[in-house]
Amino acid sequence: MKKNIFYSLVGCLLFVLLLGFTSVFAQAEEKVWILLSSEQELVSNNEGRASFRNTAYNDFLERASINTIRKVFPDSKNDTLRRLYEVQVLKEKIPILMSEERIEYIYVEEEYEDIALYDPSDYFWNTTTADSVYRWHLEKIQANFAWDITRGNPTVKIAIIDTGFEINHPDLTNQLYCTYDPVCNTPFTYEDNHGTMVASFAAAENDGDGYLASIGGFNAKIIPYRAHNVGITGYLERAHHASLVMQADVLTSSAGG
Repeated sequence: MKKNIFYSLVGCLLFVLLLGFTSVFAQAEEKVWILLSSEQELVSNNEGRASFRNTAYNDFLERASINTIRKVFPDSKNDTLRRLYEVQVLKEKIPILMSEERIEYIYVEEEYEDIALYDPSDYFWNTTTADSVYRWHLEKIQANFAWDITRGNPTVKIAIIDTGFEINHPDLTNQLYCTYDPVCNTPFTYEDNHGTMVASFAAAENDGDGYLASIGGFNAKIIPYRAHNVGITGYLERAHHASLVMQADVLTSSAGG
């Protein structure tokens, strides 16, 4: 008899615990960003719970059972960003926020599945040796995430105003829109590390016979301009030419002084 009572109590306890765990998982809150029609000051009560100083705005917090709210960009000088708030809310309560007139926009963070990102075949991108230091900039900006969205377009022209270019570099041979300076029609006949490096960062050929993938890469084309010892007027002339004559989409110059 005592054993039966013990087993019954254990069974009841397990049932209660199971209900508790089910309730916890069912009550998981979503992280949601809301853009209010006007900036509202937040205040905290004795329990540390935040609410709006303007109590008229607290009604939708109560209707949606929101206990956690914060400003996303409290120090921003931009009016729109200062009106952006993050709340944690039960999934079934999100429609309450969507129907609220004082909320201009609502963003619900979606769940994303893991996907295999594109990996170019270039040597320095795939090496596991000490040479991997050469791809740190691409990893820092997560370039492989961008490559899964776009890999460039042959109609995109990048004008690079620099000291010179090694036009026979394996990363650049197929990427150059022309092999001469379009302003003076002077061909590039010597190697220059700086211009070559900048051009490679911008649009080196990916999956080619070169060394390292580029940020833009793949299909974008390079318009090379030599600006060594041409003075400020020479720089301006080439920038003007790149924009209006060659109709470059992007212009970059590494001039300094």
